[in-house]
Amino acid sequence: MSAFNLGATVRVTALMTDPDTGDAVEPNNVTIRIDLPDNTISQAETAMTNTILGTYLYYYTISAEPTGQIGIYPFRITVTGALDRKAIYKSSFTVEASI
Repeated sequence: MSAFNLGATVRVTALMTDPDTGDAVEPNNVTIRIDLPDNTISQAETAMTNTILGTYLYYYTISAEPTGQIGIYPFRITVTGALDRKAIYKSSFTVEASI
């Protein structure tokens, strides 16, 4: 888990590979949802940007003071593949008070 300050921009990277071969794959759809520490939704399901085969990026700017929240920001990446099969990956990042 990474730590950031209020007002910082977080880069979330998702690498998509075939579980059998390890080769990069291109799913049908990759979205991200980010929640605030108070469990409200900060960023609704939004498409991630495909930069190269199998690599998806999303840049999220944390609100600055006084509205920014300190704590753990859980996020989930939803991947939709062939035949509408879905996989959901969950992780988080932490926002700390600026010193």
